[in-house]
Amino acid sequence: MRSTIVLAAVLLVSVWALPASAHTELDTTVPAADSQVTDPPIEVVLDEQPRRDALIFSAQLWRADGPLPRSLPAIDERLKDIQFASRADSHIERQRQLHHLRHVVHRLIDAFPEEHRGQPALQQHRHLACDTVMHVVKLRAPALPGQDGAKDIDFSRQGVAARHEMGLAIARAALERRPWNDERGLSEGF
Repeated sequence: MRSTIVLAAVLLVSVWALPASAHTELDTTVPAADSQVTDPPIEVVLDEQPRRDALIFSAQLWRADGPLPRSLPAIDERLKDIQFASRADSHIERQRQLHHLRHVVHRLIDAFPEEHRGQPALQQHRHLACDTVMHVVKLRAPALPGQDGAKDIDFSRQGVAARHEMGLAIARAALERRPWNDERGLSEGF
């Protein structure tokens, strides 16, 4: 499993600040995992059928926290940061709520006696149920010197190299911390 986690982190930092693109699955020879997903909206991973346990690294290029802007261009930049960061956080929270409901449906179906679980009324909702565990590790990027509101479209050699190094450092720190091993924050499998 460790090689799967490292591979996912390396792939993630390679595309740290590239624009959103179609989700990509990569085959792996590691028997413990079916695939790694890079550059996802996390909904793609969490809605995947069949559902399975996942460790998701969510690159957060935009930050809601930061210094007060001192100019009109800085105001526009902070607005973009706050909007995009809030969107990522609200998507993750919404997915946490949906995952909780999937666990509730799973428990409700399991509460029926075995002889009734095959009834069509229950079976038609079985696809909504799951008992998987989803770990979302947020990798929050700090602002780089000279970075502005166009950071999401900066493909200069220096910009890409700087974000790559930053992403690699953040991913390594997350791998050392191993927050997915901490059960305290785990609620309803998320």
